[in-house]
Amino acid sequence: MVLWRKDDLPSYQLVSVLEDRDNGTTDIIRGLDLLPSSLFQSEFYQHFSPQDFSRSFHHALITAEAGHKLSKSQGDQGLREKFKKPHDFFEKVLWPFLGSEYEGLSLEELKAMPPDPRIFKKL
Repeated sequence: MVLWRKDDLPSYQLVSVLEDRDNGTTDIIRGLDLLPSSLFQSEFYQHFSPQDFSRSFHHALITAEAGHKLSKSQGDQGLREKFKKPHDFFEKVLWPFLGSEYEGLSLEELKAMPPDPRIFKKL
């Protein structure tokens, strides 16, 4: 993995780890295409932070209407466009991997909760 680019800038790998540390990130959710990066970053992270990196999750790739991987570089609007309600992403992408409940709540209880605008804004 590259840590410093030829154009004398830090790579995604380095910046991602440092930003997660500096922002106090506790849970990381990425597509399966970034699993190799996450494996490298979890090793690398241990040298920069005492915080555990084990709370990462990799979901199946989310595709745009045209069938390609959802990507802003392809002109896609992002998750907010694909999932109109905050709970749609949780239900359709994350829930299949979590099992029958999350932190003691069922899917129905989670869907009944009012959306947290801080979370949806970031999607």
